[in-house]
Amino acid sequence: MSLPVNSIKAVLFDLDGTLFDYDGSVTKALHGWLPELGVDPSDDVLELWRRLERKHYPAAHSGLISWSEHRRLRLREFLTALERPVDEPVLLEVFAGYLDRFEQSYRPYPDAARALNRVRAAGITTGILTNGSTGRQTGKLRGTGLLGLCDVVCASEDLGAAKPDPDAFLRACVRLGEVPGAVLMVGDNHEWDVLAARAAGLPALHLDRQGTHSGPDPYRISTLDELLISS
Repeated sequence: MSLPVNSIKAVLFDLDGTLFDYDGSVTKALHGWLPELGVDPSDDVLELWRRLERKHYPAAHSGLISWSEHRRLRLREFLTALERPVDEPVLLEVFAGYLDRFEQSYRPYPDAARALNRVRAAGITTGILTNGSTGRQTGKLRGTGLLGLCDVVCASEDLGAAKPDPDAFLRACVRLGEVPGAVLMVGDNHEWDVLAARAAGLPALHLDRQGTHSGPDPYRISTLDELLISS
């Protein structure tokens, strides 16, 4: 999709699922970590891990539980479902083994650097708007070689607001020094990245890599290579 330079002054990218291959990184990490626990990384086991993440993420995201408790709950239920022993005092230590493997497995999407370079070459500011801790999200960008291609990194931890809260987008625009109407949001989550951005006054482009979103949206692409900047 071609964007007019005179109307777009900055592009905000979501991170996980947009620039950072979160699912691929998790899969690689689990294939390295689960055998250390004596668990076969079968498709069913991998889906169990992802299902428990989806189950407990909302409570941690909203602040109802800490991220440490989120990790304990996930691992406790995971091990219980697999009929593995649960040693409560060391759950976080065991989970840290997964996090180490995850950090070693960081991978960007192949089109991520190309898109960031293309936007910057057009003289447009690049920014990141992502939920999560500043250290971990910045670490993903650094580990994938994308950090140097991002002018501004906005993580919910330091913004004091998280997507889909409109304040997250508005505060990111302030960081970019642009009005919302001049900042394009690009993300894979139609509700949190796209609809929420539009509600805050930003134009938004939906990245549907798998082609699984059924709802109509004229502003949708299947790869970042379709994000074109032209005058």
